[in-house]
Amino acid sequence: MLYTPFLVALFVIGEWDWKATLLLLTLTAIFFAHEPLVLLSRAPAKSERRRNAILWLGIYCAAAVMFSFPLLWFSHLWLLTPLGLLTALMMFVHFRIVSQKKYRNFAAELLAILSLTSSAPALYYTIRGNLDRTALLLWVLNSLYFISSIFYVKMLVGRSSEKREDHILECAAYHLLLLAFIAAMAYVGWIHWTVCVAFLPATFRAFWGMTTKIRLNLRRIGLAEIGVTILYLLLMIVAFR
Repeated sequence: MLYTPFLVALFVIGEWDWKATLLLLTLTAIFFAHEPLVLLSRAPAKSERRRNAILWLGIYCAAAVMFSFPLLWFSHLWLLTPLGLLTALMMFVHFRIVSQKKYRNFAAELLAILSLTSSAPALYYTIRGNLDRTALLLWVLNSLYFISSIFYVKMLVGRSSEKREDHILECAAYHLLLLAFIAAMAYVGWIHWTVCVAFLPATFRAFWGMTTKIRLNLRRIGLAEIGVTILYLLLMIVAFR
């Protein structure tokens, strides 16, 4: 969810320089900082686990500041500041939700996706120096794709529980609306029709999961999601090239 939008934006732009490298390191440090932040919400006060979480949170935050400083000071990419603040706000809200032990809360997962997929507009701005419709489209499209995985996984978990019909309608409705929305964007000329093809594998995966009895295996599901995402990445690269 972090690197796929970054790679899509990279191939759309077709350029790479030292600023992109620093941005990638900054985003990675921020991503790693999330884990000790979550641990802080669970670790008992004055425990060794809590002290370690604080230590690593400080290390990752310091790394993020160090890597991002040249982008702001030397390249004057000041719009990275509000983008970073927006991401930090979404991470904080996500942290608050998780700290209340609502790990599978839809709002928490949605905020996580919006935060991670912001790597696409961040890279676009870092390389091109401006935020335009293409940057926004990259953020929207990647967010819509990864939100589909929320409905898909929830549907699979629901089918394995006693309430076998749980989340099936929501999953079907989202993917139908997703295809309709992407097609509408292509119709009005915001994107090329080939972009629609990139969303077909995830849609077929969702409807196959609704009609096929699948034994719940989260590791296997995760590996399958990686495979579908790689296919999405390749199709998006072809569509925007």
